[in-house]
Amino acid sequence: PPGIVRLFCTESALLGIAGSLLGLLLTLSLSYAVDVAAPTWRPPVSAREVVLEIRRVPDILIGSFLLFVLFTTVSAWFPSRKAARKPIVDALGHV
Repeated sequence: PPGIVRLFCTESALLGIAGSLLGLLLTLSLSYAVDVAAPTWRPPVSAREVVLEIRRVPDILIGSFLLFVLFTTVSAWFPSRKAARKPIVDALGHV
């Protein structure tokens, strides 16, 4: 049973890493695309245009990456513990 739980958690962690990397790359590429486009907005009370920008904060990007990987790993831990205690036929009964 501990090997089954470890296997499920490892698979979930790898999926979390892959999904978080894809999301991080998509976020960075879209934020750079906004920087290149340099969209502006004219507030109703101002005569000047304001350049819209997306700020990339490395601490928040890294923290959210790690948090998403942690969530995916922990979310696999609970059902894998339950499945590891059952006989194989019962654990695969929903397939």
